Amino acid sequence: MESGSYVAIKYTKGIGNVALGKHAWQSSPYVTELAYPGLAVDGDKTTTLLQDGGNIYFCTHTSTGLTPQWWMVDLERTYQVSIIVVWGRERFGWDSRTKGLAATVGIGVTNMHQCGDQFQGSVSENPFNFTCKSPLVGRFMKIFREDSEPVTLCEVEVYS
Repeated sequence: MESGSYVAIKYTKGIGNVALGKHAWQSSPYVTELAYPGLAVDGDKTTTLLQDGGNIYFCTHTSTGLTPQWWMVDLERTYQVSIIVVWGRERFGWDSRTKGLAATVGIGVTNMHQCGDQFQGSVSENPFNFTCKSPLVGRFMKIFREDSEPVTLCEVEVYS
């Protein structure tokens, strides 16, 4: 008989959106600090980047020209994640800024596992979902792309 080891991971079964109000960060700031990462977990599903004529931003936005681009949230506890719902920016650049996005979940910020498939949809799919093929256990959730297009997210919800 072979002996082995295993790792037991304790996780919480969340009720509702477990990302709401949690700490988020991103790969780079936009030209203004007003498009900060926390806008994607503030509960506001407005899908325009900013208020017309003003400087009130509703969506997060990374800088252009850097690779890779990413946004991440710390769920503050370990959850079994099943579905990630994303509201993207409706106006300028919707298709180019959402096609190619992928989502990962992990116990830490490295060695994360992909939830669902890379998004290849169209503007009519807002919001869109990443549905994990099987639930993933993790504390951190990251949305990323491998090219230099910015990540622009208006709201992200994570369900256990």
